[in-house]
Amino acid sequence: LATNPPKQELTLFHVRLPWYIHIRATCTSGITIKDVLTQIHDNIMQTIESRDIYNVVLDASDREEMTTAYHYRMGSQDSPKLRRMDFLGMDIVFMGLAKGENGRWEIKTALAPP
Repeated sequence: LATNPPKQELTLFHVRLPWYIHIRATCTSGITIKDVLTQIHDNIMQTIESRDIYNVVLDASDREEMTTAYHYRMGSQDSPKLRRMDFLGMDIVFMGLAKGENGRWEIKTALAPP
């Protein structure tokens, strides 16, 4: 299991993501490590809409960093859409979770190797 004591739900956040990621147990015994990793992956691989990046919160430099992350992720392949993970910029190496406030857990990441 991913937690001790076992839990049925966890709320995760990352300082660079503008939404929470809600993890739910897929078995009655509680959330597993597989649940955490799979559900984080599924969440950050969702495509984003233009309204998610063209708003008052993000400026041109933020959008440029997201585009750089997109090109790093895609390489020579081409995909028509940015994904939620592109909000992370180059901070895409998963380092673990740290206990945050109000029962939430912070997703810790590090820079991708060059």
